[in-house]
Amino acid sequence: VAMLNLTSQRHLRAAAEFFLQDGDCRAALEEIAIALAVDAACLPAWVMKADVLYCMDRDAEALEAVDAALALDGDSVEALVTKVGVLSALNRQREALVLCQRAFSLLGEGDAYVLPTL
Repeated sequence: VAMLNLTSQRHLRAAAEFFLQDGDCRAALEEIAIALAVDAACLPAWVMKADVLYCMDRDAEALEAVDAALALDGDSVEALVTKVGVLSALNRQREALVLCQRAFSLLGEGDAYVLPTL
C-alpha cells in the first residue's frame, strides 16, 4: 500500500469534511483537485472525486474519475464499488453486475464496510 503524500492527505481530509459533513460538493472538488495536483497517483482522491461527482449527478465525469482510480489499482474494492454505482446510474446494469461480482471476489477482512453498497 502506497504512502499518501501529507499535503495530499490534508486536502483529502478537508474534502471529506466538506462533502460528508457540510454537503458542499464544490468545496470538496476544489480540495480534491489540489490533492491530485500534488499527487496525481493518489487513488483515494480519484475515488472521492468519483463519489462527489456521482452525488452531483455528473455521472460521465464520475466514470472518468473512477476509471482513473482503477488504472492505478484495478483491484481496489472501494473503486470497484464506486464504479458499480456509477454504471448503475448510467443504466449499465450488466457491466455493474460483473464488477459487483469482481468486488465480492476481492473482499478482504478490512473491506466489510462496503458490503451494504453492493
